[in-house]
Amino acid sequence: MDALKKLLIPLVILVIINILYFAPALTGKVIPQDDILHGLGISKEIRDWREKTGEEALWTNALFSGMPGFQCGVLYWNNIFHYFQINLARLFVLSAEIYTIAWLMAGMYFLLIVLGVEPRLAAIGGLAFGFSAFFIISFGAGHVAKVRTAALIAPTLASVILAYNGKKWLGWALTSMFVGLAVTSNHIQITYYSAFMILAIVIYYAVEHVKQKNLTQWFTVSVGLVFAAVLGILPNISHLWTNYTYQKETMRGGISELSKNQPFKGGLDFDYAMMWSYSPAETFNLVIANATGGGIAQNYQGTKTHEAYFTRFRQMYIEQGMNKKAAEEQANRAIASFFYWGEQSLVNGGYYIGAVVFFLLVLAFFTVERSWLIAFGVLIVLSIMMAWGKYLESFNRFLFEHLPLYKKFRVPSMAFTILFVATPVLGFMGLQRFLKISNQKQAVKILLKTLYITSGLCLFSILFGGALFDFTGNNDEMLRQNGLNVDQLIDDRKSLLRSSAFKTLFFILLTAGTLWIYIKGNLKKKYLPIVLGSLVLLDQWSFTLQHLSWKDFVTKQEFEKPLRPTQANIQISQDPDPHFRVFNAQRGLTSDAFTSYHHHSIAGYHGAKLQRYQDLIDYHLSKGNQAVFDMLNTKYIIYNDQPQLNPNACGNAWFVNEIKWAANADEEINALSEPFNPKTTVVIDERYRGRVSRNEYNPSSAQIKLTSYSPNVLKYSVKNPEGLQFAVFSEIYYEGSGNDWKSLVDGKEVRHIRVNYALRGMELPAGEYEVEFRFEPESYLKGEQYARYASVSFAILIAASLFFSYKTGEFGQIKT
Repeated sequence: MDALKKLLIPLVILVIINILYFAPALTGKVIPQDDILHGLGISKEIRDWREKTGEEALWTNALFSGMPGFQCGVLYWNNIFHYFQINLARLFVLSAEIYTIAWLMAGMYFLLIVLGVEPRLAAIGGLAFGFSAFFIISFGAGHVAKVRTAALIAPTLASVILAYNGKKWLGWALTSMFVGLAVTSNHIQITYYSAFMILAIVIYYAVEHVKQKNLTQWFTVSVGLVFAAVLGILPNISHLWTNYTYQKETMRGGISELSKNQPFKGGLDFDYAMMWSYSPAETFNLVIANATGGGIAQNYQGTKTHEAYFTRFRQMYIEQGMNKKAAEEQANRAIASFFYWGEQSLVNGGYYIGAVVFFLLVLAFFTVERSWLIAFGVLIVLSIMMAWGKYLESFNRFLFEHLPLYKKFRVPSMAFTILFVATPVLGFMGLQRFLKISNQKQAVKILLKTLYITSGLCLFSILFGGALFDFTGNNDEMLRQNGLNVDQLIDDRKSLLRSSAFKTLFFILLTAGTLWIYIKGNLKKKYLPIVLGSLVLLDQWSFTLQHLSWKDFVTKQEFEKPLRPTQANIQISQDPDPHFRVFNAQRGLTSDAFTSYHHHSIAGYHGAKLQRYQDLIDYHLSKGNQAVFDMLNTKYIIYNDQPQLNPNACGNAWFVNEIKWAANADEEINALSEPFNPKTTVVIDERYRGRVSRNEYNPSSAQIKLTSYSPNVLKYSVKNPEGLQFAVFSEIYYEGSGNDWKSLVDGKEVRHIRVNYALRGMELPAGEYEVEFRFEPESYLKGEQYARYASVSFAILIAASLFFSYKTGEFGQIKT
């Protein structure tokens, strides 16, 4: 019982600290996270349909003229881990913020305990991990799936280590559970990075078992781990299958047929994927928080640049109609944007691991066993090399071209996930080993070496940092042309580097001093974790509170204020037509989630839009080709907050007079250029010639009209006395699993074809009847069936594993 209390008390303290940090959440306030707000916009139709019918809207017309909803809020109800997440969240009913960051801390705490770190020190490791800049900045920006997935890396590693350390049944069960939860958290890129860490652990134990001449045991445990991972993945089959089929048609994984895109098959373009690379200069941010100027989320009061421009900017924003508080916030953000001089377009802040963690990391290189150092050291170096992206082009281009799935991902700096897990692990393992050194002289020698290295880096930055970098930002020339004193700004940037280096040096000296006093016998062991924990909190909070603090919380009503309907939205919503599209010209084509909240939008906001639609944007929509807007049934265009009716919108479906054949994709998309008239002419790829019986039609009295709209089902009435006709539908063509959109004529299934590069079309016979489109993706419908069986199997096999773990005595207490 005492051992259990010893384990639980630090965990409770971590939760309490979380509650204090996110205290405004207790009053119902929320963090205004941009990505969450965008998510509310694009998922509105799906959520409304679920609330109205209890069914999932697997397709949504809320964005980009229609796309699968698999990454826009669709839920997978037969996945057992979906319910795990719901109930785990209920343990922290106070707020999602407390739940998410607490998971980060608890996971690292668990991993360090398994690695032999005593609970109080492990709790400090969890504290450092949870409040690290990488996760706080990401969470503040709304990258919740990223943070929640990363929170499961540490407990997954702990479970793998348990399996290799004689608790195979328990390790297998927990590995299966945490892998399943990680996949359910829905950030494949982070899960992908976690595989590198798991592989490092597996190789470490392979080497250790070879040394012990017991490779058979390693093989048995490893096979069990593979089986456990597969068992955890299978309940996610519906989610994975739908996204696998979907991504093949997106800009992430799709293959464009256009000749200009041919060099980049089956993934992102290298230059696009590497856009958010972390430059070597920015890597200093890991240790010196504002080495490259910080970011827009920080406050630069006290600098000469701030003093020179704040009052002027505030007044300018007040004159634009902002209240004083909003004007001050906007002025601070504008000035903050000047300070960053790194190579990325703009950042919220630098990824700072913390001075205390940095000191302990260096300490670990003198205390931790060589095999562990190699395992985690390689991971740290690999993480940096991957994060550098285009700045280490030969290495990352090789990974991009040869490593499976790698070209599906963007934002190379996300690879720092590996580093931010590995550094506290090594650091606190190193601290634990250091505290066990009985020879005082040896301990002092190691402490001084660590101090010389860490403080030396800071002193070098203070003395020579101004000469080492030029502190010139990509936008400085533009700022100079706009009248900003760039020379003064550069001086402020240099001062910021020096002050940040002094801060790091200050915490390094405090950490070294604390350990010095301890090994000299002047600080009792029971007080050491309190002092070190306080240093970690002061160090991390002095930085993270600039990015996420109590003042950043707002009421839910204030958070959702941007989603409130404008007068234009209200006017458009009065149109009784059940299905038409809107283009808000004020917001652009690829960064507008707000129109999606109220209407079926031509534009949208999503990182994995359909490749064909991206081609339409590049070739036509971005160039204002009215004919393409018309064929997409753009009934309203919002200019200057006023809705303009487009009288030329083609409607939901129409009959054409003639077919224009295209030999290839280039011809097809270019044929949509004006003077193309979508109401009379349809452009079809030659591959479909066998599905069409003629080239000209006479639809003078034929009618087709949408009679019923829902996200998954569209119904049209046809009155066609003229004989065979060709109908075009203003709906986006999508194959998915092969034939996900079923088309039926009076209940009999027929096949439609792709027309006008991205729409649907089909020949229709004479008569009066109903045409119906039904979205029935096999990947979801069958996937959900398989997920149900997999979830039941998971529950049975995990129960069996835990039973065997208990019977074999694996539930014996973890040494603390």
